[in-house]
Amino acid sequence: MPASKLSRPLASYYDKLRSYDHQSVSNEGATRAAFHALLEDIGRQYNFTVLGEQPIRLPNRRTIRVDGEIKDQFKIRRGVWEAKDTADDLDIEIRKKIAAGYPTNNTIFE
Repeated sequence: MPASKLSRPLASYYDKLRSYDHQSVSNEGATRAAFHALLEDIGRQYNFTVLGEQPIRLPNRRTIRVDGEIKDQFKIRRGVWEAKDTADDLDIEIRKKIAAGYPTNNTIFE
C-alpha cells in the first residue's frame, strides 16, 4: 500500500491514542477500539471486513475468542489480532496466547 494511503488511517489511530492518553485511559478496551478502527480503514481498501470478538475453533476442538478477525469478501480469514493493555508485557502475553493455541500465521499481537 502506498505510504500516502496509510498516512490518514495511521494519523487517525495515533490521534485516538493521544486522546485516550490525555484522559489517562490505557486499558485494552480503549486501545482495541483504536486499532480496530485502523484495521477497518486500511482493510476497506481491500474489501476486507474486520470482525471483533470472534470465536475460532482450534484443531483440538477447543474454541478461543480473538479480539479481531479480518476476512475477505469470500469469508476467508486473512488474519487475526489480539489486543493487550499498554501496561502488559507483550512478549509474555504473546507466549501465553501461543501456548493456549492461538494462531501464529497472519496474527497481530498489539
